[in-house]
Amino acid sequence: MLRDHPWAITPLIGHPYPGPNALPIGEAALRILRRAGITGDPAVAAFSGIVALNYGWATFVLRSDEPLRERRALRAGADLVVGRTRGREPALTGGGPES
Repeated sequence: MLRDHPWAITPLIGHPYPGPNALPIGEAALRILRRAGITGDPAVAAFSGIVALNYGWATFVLRSDEPLRERRALRAGADLVVGRTRGREPALTGGGPES
C-alpha cells in the first residue's frame, strides 16, 4: 500500500500513534509475537522493527521517476526517522547479556 501511496510515509512517521484504529493492528501483532514466545520489551522492539522495515521498504522500492515533490516528502520522512532514533540504535553485536 505504501508503494502506491508514497505521500503517506511522512505523515505515518511523523505521528507515531496514528489513532485508535491502529491499536487493534498493533495488538494483533503483539499476540502473534507472544505465541512465538516473544513478550515485553523484546516484543515491542520486534514490532517496531517490523514497522520500520515496512516504511523503509516502501521508500526504497519507489520508482525513480516519481515527481520531485514526492521524493522530497520521502526524504523528509527518512530524515525525521533518523533524527528521532539517533543515539538509540540497538547494538547488534557485543555488549549484550550474552557477552
